[in-house]
Formats: sequence, C-alpha cells, structure tokens
Amino acid sequence: MSKREPNKFLVMWDNQGLESVLDISTYEQKLMWAKLSNTQPPRLPIVEMIWRARSNAHRFYEIYTITVDSNVTTEDMRNIFEGDPQEAVNLIRARGTVIYSDRAKTAPVIV
Repeated sequence: MSKREPNKFLVMWDNQGLESVLDISTYEQKLMWAKLSNTQPPRLPIVEMIWRARSNAHRFYEIYTITVDSNVTTEDMRNIFEGDPQEAVNLIRARGTVIYSDRAKTAPVIV
C-alpha cells in the first residue's frame, strides 16, 4: 500500500473569521505537467488575496499555507475554523508558513 502525500492548503482569514481555504496539494504537479505540455500553468490567486488584504488593512488579514495529513479535506479545515476559530488560527500560525499578515504585534497604548 502506498503512502499518500500530505495535503497543502492556502488559508486566508481576518478579524471577522475565515475567508477562504484553497486545496493546493496538487499545484506543483499541475505546474510541472503544464510546463511539459507547453500549456497555460495553473494560477493561485495569491496576488489578489494580498491586494484584498492591503486594501482592507482595518480587518487584519492573514494568509498562510499549511501542510496537513492526507486525510484532511477542505471541508475539515472549514469545520475546524467553525468549531474553534482561535485554536485553528493558533495551529496554523504555529505550523504553517506566513504569506501575508497584518496581525497586530503589540497592543495599542491608550493614554
């Protein structure tokens, strides 16, 4: 029995909750086949996601990639956010790779 490759997700959220979860597990493979077949490679909407985040800085967007077990699906990722959003965010921050973050590093000082 062959071992399945882990799943990779591109996850975007803000201070109002989860905005998107994209399964990018097969992106590298699709990119390679596109190059070999001289066809248009697949695109990830990272630039658009960053534009959205920068245009709405007041919402404190964060964009991460995370690699998880092969049996975790996009729906599972959404359910994790729905069940305990702060725990999901903490897990992704700890184990994922940051693409973009407007996360406030220090608390504002009120005089």
